[in-house]
Amino acid sequence: MNRIFHDYLDKFVIVYLDDILVFSKTVEEHVAHLGKVLSLLRQHKFKINSEKCEFGRTRVLYLGHEIFAEGLKPDDAKVASIRDWPRPQSVTEMRSFLGMTGYYRTFVKNYSIVAAPLTDLTRLDTPWEWTDECEASFRHLKHALTHYEVLKLPGPDKPFAVTMDVSQYGIGIMLAQQEGPKLRHVESDFSSALITEFALTDDVTRSLVEAYHEDQFMSEIIRKPEAKDKKTSAKFELVNGLLFLEKAGNKRLYVPNRESLRSLFLGECHDATGHFGYKKTAANLLQQFWWPTIMRDAQLYVETCQVCQRDKPCTQASLGLLKPLPIPKRPGESLSMDFINTLITSKSGMRHIFAIVDKFSKFARLIAMSETAKTKYVIKLFKEHWVRDFGLPKSIVSDRDVRFTSELWKAAAAVQGTQLQMTSGNHPDANGQAEQLNRAVQHLVRHYIKPNQVDWDEKLALIASLYNNAVHNATGVSLDSLLLTFKPRLPLDFLFPEN
Repeated sequence: MNRIFHDYLDKFVIVYLDDILVFSKTVEEHVAHLGKVLSLLRQHKFKINSEKCEFGRTRVLYLGHEIFAEGLKPDDAKVASIRDWPRPQSVTEMRSFLGMTGYYRTFVKNYSIVAAPLTDLTRLDTPWEWTDECEASFRHLKHALTHYEVLKLPGPDKPFAVTMDVSQYGIGIMLAQQEGPKLRHVESDFSSALITEFALTDDVTRSLVEAYHEDQFMSEIIRKPEAKDKKTSAKFELVNGLLFLEKAGNKRLYVPNRESLRSLFLGECHDATGHFGYKKTAANLLQQFWWPTIMRDAQLYVETCQVCQRDKPCTQASLGLLKPLPIPKRPGESLSMDFINTLITSKSGMRHIFAIVDKFSKFARLIAMSETAKTKYVIKLFKEHWVRDFGLPKSIVSDRDVRFTSELWKAAAAVQGTQLQMTSGNHPDANGQAEQLNRAVQHLVRHYIKPNQVDWDEKLALIASLYNNAVHNATGVSLDSLLLTFKPRLPLDFLFPEN
């Protein structure tokens, strides 16, 4: 077939084995092109099956892709097959999965980097071991190919932009062009607000504007502001070109239906705020943003986060029955305390973290201290970092560290009218608040401080801020806002015009 159509290949004919695709810009051109193709087939004694032919189509399936006026996308049947693909159990099954996803690699950003853990499993010198990284890679590929971007033909008269991403696994390069006509007034406002208030890069801003226009749900709402109707509905409002959903008294930015953009905001509320679980991630998002599948997307994002898969500890409920401690009635009434060993001595000689948690609000203070700190110094830290700001507690729950069981500590507690409650040495879970904070701090330290860094104590303020600004499952608000009675301003708040 290639020999027969040699003069017309890639001009208006594409041939793969016995599949012939004829493409044209106009109906008149198409009729002429079909005449040439049919004439050549007749000349070389080939017959065609009319039942397997389609003529004059503006949308067609060809070699596992759907080709239409807007561009190119994977065949929905193939996408469904990838979505429902079971976890590979052998090298042969893995090669089959990678063969299918690799065929659509142009739809997956940084495919070689994402697929690297799975590709390694197919090597002869690598034993078969399904790790957390493999699971994250497997889920990431399935998610990316079920939330694909439509690929479009480049315009020869438009400038090209090249973006590149490099990691220890590979190099990813993307060639792109700006799409769409000059921005409409509402889109121009939208773009300017994002650049001014959020300092987003040009390519991200362009992607937001394009998605804002392409999202069918949002496009319908945008039409009203363009008709000078400021209030689009009882729920939606346009502020400086940004579309907000008003819900429960809060205005939340509606994020358009584009996987790359939603992943960007998910990353800001997960990767950059402590790599907490999906509920905390979604809760952080819902303070500023909204889209219909936000909870499901947050869960999938966290499940496929390679950092979380690598660093998060296994948690299991304690055996037996625990008797809960009384719930305090107001902030500052009862505290939990513990010493966290970081296992790394900083260049300033610090190795432990003195953790203080308010049991009512869950707010925490983290203080770096040396491994050999005496009771007198611990009392000094407690007064300087807690009592000075929040007053004296009625009770303190702690383990049986020698500094908490010393006579000096007991005397200091008696003077300030504080009751001491000690947990059993064999059951540290009895001090649940401190143990939860201990796990959270260790989790944050693993994410943000490399093992060989000796300046971890200088980053402790960041760790405390990430913990206190996260939305707590028990209260439904951030720890800072509950204790301080106001919501601290965060980097994400810079998106909003009033900031």
